[in-house]
Amino acid sequence: MITRLFLTAAISVALSALALAQEHPAAKPTEQHAVLQKEVGIWETETTWWPNGPDGPSMKCSGIETNSSIGDGLWVVREFVGKLGNHVYEGSGQYGYDLKTKKYIGTWVDSINYRVTFMEGTFNPEKNELIMFSQKEVIAGQVLNCRSVTKYTGDNKKDAIIYAELPGGKEISPPPA
Repeated sequence: MITRLFLTAAISVALSALALAQEHPAAKPTEQHAVLQKEVGIWETETTWWPNGPDGPSMKCSGIETNSSIGDGLWVVREFVGKLGNHVYEGSGQYGYDLKTKKYIGTWVDSINYRVTFMEGTFNPEKNELIMFSQKEVIAGQVLNCRSVTKYTGDNKKDAIIYAELPGGKEISPPPA
């Protein structure tokens, strides 16, 4: 009896998997997914930001970002480890392209935030820039709208700037170089 029940269950699972495979063929990367492949590799990073705006003191974080491609190029997984002052800073993200919304999408988690950051954005081919928008809770209840601009400036070179919008609508960014 147990053998018959197990055999029936195994056949049901096999038939369900076959039907699912016929109904939902494997996703294939598009030209939009190829944009994200520019991120694949190991990057040495040096980040400077101004948490209190361009007139305040800056903070630096250096580290290693390791990005890999999964799903035959559908997704890029980002792993970051660095030093923030005397502390280790770690983060991880996943990035892809949503064919339904026609937007780049991503998530980010790290060792200094207790919430997942969800991102959505576009790629500007004329400027070779990936622009992602997100919201970040920085102080209990205070949410900042953020805009991240990554400009690909050559083989194995990119510059990224994150802008934040303060309550009231004023956007803060790094001071001019």
